[in-house]
Amino acid sequence: MTGAACLILPTRADTGPTVAKEARVIGVPVVASPHGGHVQYLVQGKNGWVFSLNEPDKWERAIQNLFSAAAGGSGFGKYRQAEDRALLGPQKTASEFLKIYSEVLA
Repeated sequence: MTGAACLILPTRADTGPTVAKEARVIGVPVVASPHGGHVQYLVQGKNGWVFSLNEPDKWERAIQNLFSAAAGGSGFGKYRQAEDRALLGPQKTASEFLKIYSEVLA
């Protein structure tokens, strides 16, 4: 994925798509539908776009812009990458799961 110009995620329902998390951690911009947990890491027009599935013209423009930006060496996907890495890192994820398991088992 590191050589990708973008991730395209037209999901109808996905509470936490791992592929979107991976894209954000490595700085790949995302074009996605609003139906999932991935929207919390996307800032419209900064590190990706979120569009309704019934707006194909917007998807097309965004994807074309990202391919053009990638060819020009743009750092579009780098916006908030450090914050996303901290939020989605393995240590943070493991720590949060341990908290949940501790609460459930208590």
